[in-house]
This record gives sequence, structure tokens and C-alpha cells, in this order.
Amino acid sequence: AVQQRARSKAWQSVLQQPWGSTRPYSDQIIALLAAAEGLLDDVFAGTDATLDDGQAKVSAAVVEVKGECGAAVAELEAEQQLSAQSKKAFKTALRTALGK
Repeated sequence: AVQQRARSKAWQSVLQQPWGSTRPYSDQIIALLAAAEGLLDDVFAGTDATLDDGQAKVSAAVVEVKGECGAAVAELEAEQQLSAQSKKAFKTALRTALGK
């Protein structure tokens, strides 16, 4: 049950966006990938972390991933599709950015 609550909060933290604005497409995909892979679960597992804490962690990781995977980000923005190669690059960079 604790793990399920942590995963739920992780998803909520990546889906929440500032009122009246949206994040760039690549930011959304990278953040959703982090939640889908369970890379944010430990942010919330057994802690009193807020959704803002999760968003801060995700935002920092997205910046790092975009810096490391510039070509994959450009491909994602241009094609509007996540290729298997880009997904693999993003997952590796996310694990590094989030200390996994």
C-alpha cells in the first residue's frame, strides 16, 4: 500500500502543471517516463514529501536529461514520437539524474 501511494503521488507530481501554461512536449514525455519507470517512487515512499517536492525533483532531472540527450530531445520535438533509441537514452539519463 505504501508503494502504491508513492507511485500515485509520483504520477500526480508529473501531471501537475502551472495554471495557464503547459510544459514543452519533451519535458512532459521525460517526466512521464520517470513516473512510469518508478524512478520517483522513493521521493514519496515513507516520507511527508509534497507534490511540490516531487515537481522540483522532476524539473531538475528533466533539465539534466535534456542537457545530456540533446539529439534525442530534438528528435522527439521534431517527430512528436518517442523512438526506442531515445527512450533508452532518456531512461539511462533519468537514472543518473535521479541517483539510481
